[in-house]
Amino acid sequence: MENTKLFVGGLSWNLTTEDLKKAFEEIGEVVEAVIIMDRDSGKSKGFGFVTMKTAEDAQKAIAEMNGKELDGKAITVNEARPMKPRM
Repeated sequence: MENTKLFVGGLSWNLTTEDLKKAFEEIGEVVEAVIIMDRDSGKSKGFGFVTMKTAEDAQKAIAEMNGKELDGKAITVNEARPMKPRM
């Protein structure tokens, strides 16, 4: 079974990668969790990615976490799509 990467948006600026990982570990096995940081300011861009070990865990995470409040903000969770090439 292959890993499934999820996009997580609407994150609180205070949320850490560890907080994000812990929240998703309640649902299933997390392979990797990362919050995207701004290169210049070093601050969170308010979104990140969580890679779940199985597609089943990923679907369960989408069902349970999408719209849920994390650190006071409702988050968006869906399957990550490949980045579009920049022109």
